[in-house]
Amino acid sequence: MVRDRLIKSFLILLFVLITLGTDLLDHFSIYGYMGFSQKQVITTQKLENSEHEAIHFLLGVISGYLFDTWVAALVAGGVKEIYDFGYNYHKNSISGSQIIHDGIIDPLFWVLGGFVGMYLLVPLRGLIRKVKRGYRPPVAVRVRGAFHRNPDNPLVSVVIPALDEEGFIERTLTSLLNQDFKGFEIIVVDNNSSDRTAEIARQFGARVVFEPRQGVGYSRQSGFMAARAPVVATTDADTILPPNWVSRILKEFKSDPELVAFGGLYYLYNGPFLSRLAVRYLIAVPWAFDRVFSGGWSLPGANLAVRRDAFFRVGGFNTKLKLGEDADLSQRLKHVGKVKLDMGFRVWTSGRRYRWGLLFAMFEYFPNALARIFLGNPERFSRLSKVREEGYSSVGYWLSWIALCLLLFAVMVPLRSPRVEAFTRPIKERAISIREAISTKERDLLYKIRTKKTSGCFKNAYEFKSREA
Repeated sequence: MVRDRLIKSFLILLFVLITLGTDLLDHFSIYGYMGFSQKQVITTQKLENSEHEAIHFLLGVISGYLFDTWVAALVAGGVKEIYDFGYNYHKNSISGSQIIHDGIIDPLFWVLGGFVGMYLLVPLRGLIRKVKRGYRPPVAVRVRGAFHRNPDNPLVSVVIPALDEEGFIERTLTSLLNQDFKGFEIIVVDNNSSDRTAEIARQFGARVVFEPRQGVGYSRQSGFMAARAPVVATTDADTILPPNWVSRILKEFKSDPELVAFGGLYYLYNGPFLSRLAVRYLIAVPWAFDRVFSGGWSLPGANLAVRRDAFFRVGGFNTKLKLGEDADLSQRLKHVGKVKLDMGFRVWTSGRRYRWGLLFAMFEYFPNALARIFLGNPERFSRLSKVREEGYSSVGYWLSWIALCLLLFAVMVPLRSPRVEAFTRPIKERAISIREAISTKERDLLYKIRTKKTSGCFKNAYEFKSREA
């Protein structure tokens, strides 16, 4: 499969290089439909468009690489060409031939670039990941027949809330089996799942607690109430933990008696490249922002541990929250002890909530955080969409973008018809005359102000008023 992608990418690159480096397109009949008849006109237009097409191709490569799909390049190219159309139409410098070129040739190079970015650079990125050590998440491979036995007196309880997570929880439980410290218990909270989540958890030796009220606040609260260890840690059912996760948590609490909560951040082990890159290198920025304006660290639920007695002192989780229950608990725990966040202590979690892109994920998480920080109301915008499968945004999502681009293009093309131009010409002329009149009045006013300053009128008027007083 990789070889086929490389061959396709090579053929596309060859076509683009031949097209941009020769006069191949000069012989296409498309230029005849574009209104070019003389060889000199065709050559001039070709030289000018070649630079634009090369840029569009490179931008298409970047779009296809960042979003792992050629459709993203088509969408970006469509939006850009529609913007160019509107700008040129406002300047009244667009022709019928340019509409055809911008609507056919330029999007073609965007799409070709998207194919190259998706077929060539994405596999190359995977190869770089294999070579670069420490980038990939720990391999969660279960030894056949491996089974965790919860001790009678555990030192740490690990709580995992789960709702229809049969496709993810096995990796999480396997990473717990691979821990270098074994004196902990595993508690999986079945939040009224309709799949095999509870069955899989029992196969790994986890103690399953059933919580019929759906919501991550209810689920974590039930798990913490059932925990028996003095330190209770929690993670998500789609998270892969490093082998020293439990031992590091236990070490932090033993070394600092004042510590009531400890946690770290996370990486994304899948999802769009731009989202993974932002989370890997920029995730500290929103957490630092929260720290400054909240007065304490907010710990993420995927990588969080608390002392059991401190948890009961603050009343546990706010069960009304379906989003941000971890940050709310952290802010209340700071009043009873020390809350510590180690940004270098990270787990690997699924990027399925970023499947629509980084911007959509920000729109889902940030309003709740801002309401908690500035309004003191963590229950505002406390809703989280239900995503139970990995992968990128659906075909329908990208098709909706394509339909929007085609709709805008279909609306704009008839604007160059003689009837539409005859209707809009008086409006344009009136707008231009108003703009020129405003500019003329502004120039006259500035001229009068400069004239009065240089002639000393303001000074004489001031002296005259002073004598009257």
